[in-house]
This record gives sequence, structure tokens and C-alpha cells, in this order.
Amino acid sequence: MLEFELYLLDLIQEIFKNPFFDTIMPLITHLGAMGALPIAIAAVLILRKSTRTNGMKLALALIICFAIVNLGLKPLIARARPFNYRDIALLVGIPLDFSFPSGHSAIFMALTSSLFYSKSRTWPWFLLLALVVGFSRLYLYVHFPSDVIGGFALGWLAGWLSNKLASKSNNPQARAK
Repeated sequence: MLEFELYLLDLIQEIFKNPFFDTIMPLITHLGAMGALPIAIAAVLILRKSTRTNGMKLALALIICFAIVNLGLKPLIARARPFNYRDIALLVGIPLDFSFPSGHSAIFMALTSSLFYSKSRTWPWFLLLALVVGFSRLYLYVHFPSDVIGGFALGWLAGWLSNKLASKSNNPQARAK
């Protein structure tokens, strides 16, 4: 499996490597640094009365995602990053945590999922952004494809779970059960 994933990363380099992507992919990947953009979106939604509930659901999704990915799975699985297996010049700083799952992919998919389950019409745009951020992690050789796919799955789960929990807390009959 490792060799196949490294082959896919090498194939991405062979097909897509160019000066434009070398410039743009680090910028795209930095959108996910420390979850800054998704956190800012949650804050804006919380500040507006009409979107406060959706903002709270998103904030909860981000917290769930952080707990599962960064506090749980990354240190538990402790998977080395792909650049540890190849002599490659990184276009970004060396990440100090482990590879699986991709936190960037998870946080952007949590954002997308939360908006989807909140019935926001903006969710397709954030899905596109999540996919681009995930691809940037592969292009930059800092994640394996399974890291990104795992991050996407966990992020979607976090968004779904936050909406389920929020629905139960807003439903007096559900709380009584």
C-alpha cells in the first residue's frame, strides 16, 4: 500500500508540477493552517443573529474534528509523512505532527458537511475548496492519498455529528428520552 501511495504522489508531481502550482499550492494549503479560515467563518456566522445556529453547529464540528484528528488519531497512529520516504524539496515548512489523517482535509470537510446539514446553499463552494485543499496536501508531498481520504471522511462525520447533537439539544422531546 505504501509503495502504491508513493507512486500516486510521484504521478501527481509528474503530471501537475509547474511553477504556477509551486506558487499557488502553498497559499491554498495555508488556508487550513491552524483552522484559521473555517474558524473565522464560524465566528462570522455566530456574530450574525440569522446564522448563529449554523455558526454554533460549525464551531462544534470543528471542535469534534480537532479532538478526533489532532488529539486522537494522529498521535495514536503516528504515521510518518510521505516526504520521509523520498528526497524531495518541500515548498512548505516541515509539518511537526504525524500524517494520518490530514487535518487540513478534515477541517475543510467538517466545514462543508456542517453547511450541508444546515441546508446552507454555499456548501458546494466549500466542497470545491475542500477538494482543492486536499489536493494541495498531495501536491506538496506532505500527505498520502489515504490521509486526505481519511480526513475527508472524519470531517464529514464531524459535521454530521455536530448537526445531530445540535438538533437533539434544540428538541425538548429528544432531550427527555
